[in-house]
Amino acid sequence: MRPGTADDAQALLALRSEVLPYRVLRLTDLRSSLEDGAADEHYGSFAVEEDDRLVGWASAALSTWSPEPGEYHVVLLVHPDYRRQGIGTTLAESLDELLIKQNARRVVGSATDDGVDSLCSKGFRPPRSCFTRRSTRGSCRSRPRSRTVSS
Repeated sequence: MRPGTADDAQALLALRSEVLPYRVLRLTDLRSSLEDGAADEHYGSFAVEEDDRLVGWASAALSTWSPEPGEYHVVLLVHPDYRRQGIGTTLAESLDELLIKQNARRVVGSATDDGVDSLCSKGFRPPRSCFTRRSTRGSCRSRPRSRTVSS
């Protein structure tokens, strides 16, 4: 694992297309976002490569659109062919460390159908009402655990 950089834009776009084919993003917009993030003290990203291929990505950024102070938006992606190998867990642990250092008070993100159970097993839970483009096969609503990050 290594820090993510703007040079990862092309490979990250390919990874996003594999994991989130319904979310369209232009390469120039993604590169610009990564460049802006690199200059922001409240941003961090991590990349995992295998055989010179980006197979995992995680990032966290302070939410500028939320009224909640200390709310961070996170992204965690693992290529489907590389799941169940500990990559997501390693990325999630790195995000946890970053979020603790940043004094995050709330963490917001979204998950694919495959990611819901993994996140729930790590203590996250969906909000009371969720609106997604894809239906979720599994739900962790019955698990009452809540995940908060505190200093």
